[in-house]
Amino acid sequence: MSSFLISILGDRRKLVHLHWLVFKLFWIIFSTAAIAQADNSKLCTRIRLTGSVTVRGYVFRTYEATNPDDDPACLRIYRNGNVVYRMADAAEQYYLGQPGNTQFKIPRISNGEDLTGDGRPDMIVTSWSGGAHCCFNHYIFELEPKLRLLATIKDGDSDLAHFEKLNSDHGYYYITNDIWSYWPASFASSVSHKVILRWDGERFRLDLDKMRYPTPTPQQWKAALKDVDDALKEDGERRGALGVTLWDTVLDFIYTGHSELAWKFVREANPDALTGDNASLEEFCVMLKDSQYWPALEPTLKNMPEECAKAKSKADGKE
Repeated sequence: MSSFLISILGDRRKLVHLHWLVFKLFWIIFSTAAIAQADNSKLCTRIRLTGSVTVRGYVFRTYEATNPDDDPACLRIYRNGNVVYRMADAAEQYYLGQPGNTQFKIPRISNGEDLTGDGRPDMIVTSWSGGAHCCFNHYIFELEPKLRLLATIKDGDSDLAHFEKLNSDHGYYYITNDIWSYWPASFASSVSHKVILRWDGERFRLDLDKMRYPTPTPQQWKAALKDVDDALKEDGERRGALGVTLWDTVLDFIYTGHSELAWKFVREANPDALTGDNASLEEFCVMLKDSQYWPALEPTLKNMPEECAKAKSKADGKE
C-alpha cells in the first residue's frame, strides 16, 4: 500500500472524496468509450448548437457542451435528416470551415472547395482543446463520391495553421509551424519553423521542395552570428534568447535544404553559446528527432555531426 493511501486512511472525508474521484474517472472512461455505441438520438441533446453549414447535401453541425460532465462537445454530419457521422470529445471544441483572418493573412476558403487537387469537394473541421496555445487538430472530410474522413492533421500549438493556394495548380497547401514548445526556455522563445504540407494522394506530407530557400549572403551570415553574440549579453533570458538567434537559425537551414550550413553555423557561433546552462547541439538534435517531421527531414541531412548522430529521441531515452 502506497504512503499516499496510508496517509488518507485516517481521514474518512478524504477517503470518501477519493472514492468519488475514482468513480468519476471510471465514469469518464466509460462514457467516452460508450460514445461510439450510443444511440444517435441521445447525443448532443443537452448542449448548445454553435455552427451549422450545408455542403453538397451534407449538413455539418457543431455543438458546445453547457456541462461537459453531462454531454461532450460534438460534431454531427447529417444526410437526408439522418446522422451519417459523429465525433464527440468532452475536452474539445469544434469549428467549421476556414473563415479567413485578414490580420494574419489567412484566406477564406469556401466550404466544399477541392483541397487536395483530386477534383473532389472537401470540408474542413477544426477541434481545439481550449488550452493556452494547445491543442489543434484539423479534420478533412471528402464529400464525393461518398463521405469519408480523408485526413487528420494533428497540429499541437500551431493556432494559425491553415490552407492556402501558393500557385495556380490544383489543390491547396497546408501552412503550419513545427513548434518545439517551451524549448529551450519559455513559450515565447520556443524554436519553430514554418512548415508546408501537400496532399500526395495518401496524406498531407512535408513539401521540402516548396520550402527550399537560397543560401544566405555573407552579410546575412555575419549578421546572424552577431545576433548570437548579442544574445549572450542577455541577463536571465540568455537561454531563451539563444533559442531565437542560434537554434532558430540552425533549424531554418535544415528545413530550407542547407543542413551542411546548419552544422557550420553552430561551429562558427560564439562557443560560449554552448556552455553552462545553454542548450547543446545534442539537446537540439534530441528535439529534432522528436519532431513529427523527422522521418522526412532525416534523409536530407548531410555530414551530420557526432553529437547529432548519437542523440536519441525522448521516446527512446537519452543517455
